[in-house]
Amino acid sequence: MKIEDMFLQEISTFKPGLRNTDPGNIIFNPDEVVKTNHPLTRLFRLIMSKLQVTHEQFNTAHNNYSIQSGFLPSTIDYNRNNIKKSMKKNKITYRIFEHVLGVILGYNILDLVTQINDPKTGLTKTYKLSDTVSELSPLSREITLDGNTDDEDDDEIDNKISYNTNIDIRPLPIIEKDE
Repeated sequence: MKIEDMFLQEISTFKPGLRNTDPGNIIFNPDEVVKTNHPLTRLFRLIMSKLQVTHEQFNTAHNNYSIQSGFLPSTIDYNRNNIKKSMKKNKITYRIFEHVLGVILGYNILDLVTQINDPKTGLTKTYKLSDTVSELSPLSREITLDGNTDDEDDDEIDNKISYNTNIDIRPLPIIEKDE
């Protein structure tokens, strides 16, 4: 077989945007989920693995998103490959997390939950985006200044600390220009 024939055969089977990927394979298999310690990346890979998003599904969703967003046809493959590169990194940003799941794949991110453990006290606290602002008020705190979660010391602490809940709003002074 001539080199020219081999080249023509290779070109005839080439599919842009799908290099090195099998369209039927999922983007993140369960083994890839545990390959990173970064919490956001691990959560992203876990979601993608459980949803079983394949390369073909992602490419189709990205093409639909790109056309609706008015991307130039010449930039669609470039943009998709950059996003896929970002998804494969060991540390992804929240922008990529939200862009892929919310914008490209069309899922609604309803809530984010994180748990934080205090190594000094051993207490674990859960924080959610769905928590109301009133729960963040210092008057409704669960952990007191000394690290206790009981309400025994609250009266004593509240007597030592005053909370200013009044907001003083004054209009800005008008500055006249000298002409």
